[in-house]
Amino acid sequence: MLRLHVLAKWCQQVPLVHYCQQLASTLYSHETCFTQTADILFFMHEGLQMARAPIFDVPFATEVLRTGSYRRLPKCIEEIGIQNTLFQDERRPTLKKLNTLVRGKLLETSLPKEISEVSVTDGIANIRVDGEFKVLLTLGYRGHFSLWRVLHMELLVGEKTGPIKLEETRRYALSDDIERRLMLTIPS
Repeated sequence: MLRLHVLAKWCQQVPLVHYCQQLASTLYSHETCFTQTADILFFMHEGLQMARAPIFDVPFATEVLRTGSYRRLPKCIEEIGIQNTLFQDERRPTLKKLNTLVRGKLLETSLPKEISEVSVTDGIANIRVDGEFKVLLTLGYRGHFSLWRVLHMELLVGEKTGPIKLEETRRYALSDDIERRLMLTIPS
């Protein structure tokens, strides 16, 4: 009899149990939606960083449009734009002096025995290793006139069809890396 009484009391609360089950199901679906939304937003973050508009410097742009000049331009950038050219009578002694400096720097540097050709003309050292590379060097890496600067480089290694052709950006990156390594290894 006691069991029947407990069962009758429980049956009165069945709608409440169903309601709690519905609430639990709704909460579970909300949790799933929130988790999916968080995941989507996380992966979308990178794309949004790439899609945002750049911050434009409106006050300085209006100054340039209004006055035709940019007074706040740093002096170092201005000096790059203004390059003095030598007159013909100054050019020959300057190149001769530069040739002497480059030759002196080559004599100070211990060159590997694999180098097959070294020549200096017009202040430019032409260094070649047969079957590997050819590089044109001069002095003046980033304003330091005692350090080497790579003007041009060619890779002579490659397939049977011919040497490897480097893209412009890769050649600049490789030249910059070589300049930094030369700066660290060669005593000035």
